[in-house]
Amino acid sequence: MFVEIYFLNNFAADAFLLYLTSVFGRGKTEAKRVALCAFFGAVLSLAYPYVGKLTVPYKIAVLLLTVAGLKKYDGAREYFLSALIFFGVSSLTAGAMLALECIDVGFDYGAVSLTPKPFLFFSSALIVAYLCAQLRASVRYEAKIAPVAVVCTVLNNGATITARAVWDSGNGLTEPFTAKPVVILSRDLAKKLRLTPDGEITATTVTSSGKLETADVESIEVDGQRFESVRVAVSPKNFEGYKIILNCALKEAA
Repeated sequence: MFVEIYFLNNFAADAFLLYLTSVFGRGKTEAKRVALCAFFGAVLSLAYPYVGKLTVPYKIAVLLLTVAGLKKYDGAREYFLSALIFFGVSSLTAGAMLALECIDVGFDYGAVSLTPKPFLFFSSALIVAYLCAQLRASVRYEAKIAPVAVVCTVLNNGATITARAVWDSGNGLTEPFTAKPVVILSRDLAKKLRLTPDGEITATTVTSSGKLETADVESIEVDGQRFESVRVAVSPKNFEGYKIILNCALKEAA
């Protein structure tokens, strides 16, 4: 077995594990967290050729570490899906290229011996370049939609809760029938407000995807500006650093 194929196939396998576990994260993530997950995936995949008979425990360890990481950081499904596709194609390309090169690989008690070949460096450089390009795109995208943090007070069912919020252009949700802008609340905040969902909305935003439960709150006050009868959607997760994602269109609709 060629070391290039060995390396790329298992890099792809680890990317696939990251993708599968990120599905349970139900959301996207910041660029630095994407980079962190990708980094650990790369380090673990590089260790794979040296674990020998410990392959199964190694894969289980990768899975558990990834689940733990994504549980904390709520990983990026789309990012790892694209990485999976890339590494899968790279593996096939590596196999074709190496078959043409007819490189001989010797195994000595499980150890891999191979004189470095140009394709090994080429494929490795391609992987690094791809990850850097994805990270750069994530950073630029986040900078473009950088939210502005504010203090927000929500009133509903006699409950008054003050929480940190952001004006985020990435939240473009609107009520299908009324075209009213929809505000997104974190899961824990919705519980504190004792919201009673009366509908649902299909959402594909920076932080959420799929169908979210919706409800009305009496009012939301942001920096002295009061918005009455606001339509809100409940996120399946809790946000870090803030609890509410305000729709920028709310200002225009006021």
